[in-house]
Amino acid sequence: IDLGSAAVVAQTAGAAFGEDELYFVNNGTPAVFHAVDAATGEVLFSKPVPGADVVWGITVGSVRNGYFSSTKDGILYRYKPTEKIMETLGANPTGDKFIWELEASSDGKVYGATFPQGKVFEYDILSSSFNDLGRLKETEQYARGIGVTDDSIYAGTGAVAHLYKLNRKTLEKEEIPTAFTGQTTMISNVWEYGNRLF
Repeated sequence: IDLGSAAVVAQTAGAAFGEDELYFVNNGTPAVFHAVDAATGEVLFSKPVPGADVVWGITVGSVRNGYFSSTKDGILYRYKPTEKIMETLGANPTGDKFIWELEASSDGKVYGATFPQGKVFEYDILSSSFNDLGRLKETEQYARGIGVTDDSIYAGTGAVAHLYKLNRKTLEKEEIPTAFTGQTTMISNVWEYGNRLF
């Protein structure tokens, strides 16, 4: 018996602000990427993303292009607002298909956090190349929240919470203790603001 759609409202898991534009992806089979005018809500670009279903990871790079990855195919996509085109950049090098979070640096890199190996990867915009930065903690499957500064990458794990700082040049890793380190939970968002980490 066909009972109809399980969901009657389009949903989205993540969004990012570009230059006067808002980028988000509606969940679905396939998911659909949208670029809308942040002031008016006018849809400026819309296109299905074959192979993608849910997108948590979405960010804006140093040259104002949008980047996103889904929870199904491990592919990194780019949207160029000046040309109004969406590009496939390729699969991230970790082997993980599920991308939780993306964050961009001011010097032309995009960083991603993955499941089920709990890894971090880097995409270099200038050279169009990927780099696997390794697993955060051998016992944890989730690299969940990720934040980037000029010098460091901060990433959190789950389902047991640990917070790590990775030097962007040397990849030296240091654990940062928190009030909930070792508890069954996830560090799902990481932000740096005013020399403080939130």
